[in-house]
Amino acid sequence: MPIVRKERAAPSTMYDLRYRLAIDALAFMAFAKDDGSGVPRVRAAELKLVQFISIRPWLLRVVEGWSAEQSEPQVSFNAAQRLRRGFLGDTMHDDLVQYLVASNVLGRHGSHVTAGARAAILASVAERATALDLFASERAVMNAFRGVKITNRMLEGW
Repeated sequence: MPIVRKERAAPSTMYDLRYRLAIDALAFMAFAKDDGSGVPRVRAAELKLVQFISIRPWLLRVVEGWSAEQSEPQVSFNAAQRLRRGFLGDTMHDDLVQYLVASNVLGRHGSHVTAGARAAILASVAERATALDLFASERAVMNAFRGVKITNRMLEGW
């Protein structure tokens, strides 16, 4: 049952653990690929970028421009700098991934995040959110993100 407190503003969903877990589950399931060993994995920085942009859809254009400008290093650097201000400060994602690694839902292998022994939890969350048509705008951004080329050079230092 919802609780309404008129004396204060509602907290932002960006800091809601369940919301962020659902978005990270959707992002991992959408972008993790089998590396040939049967274990899905995704670059940790790419996962962070996907979930960051998914909950801030207005930034998708910035990433698209950044990707398109990779042949122009100076322009590319400026686009990346604007994005980095908020991206690097998003410690909630980092903390959530650490928790999921500690819970054996995810694993860490170098610069990649891999499916852990309990990764079925993420699949279940992602499947349920999709079946109930939850987080439609975030999923739409993730789908659009598939068309953006994210290179290792772009993620370097993140």
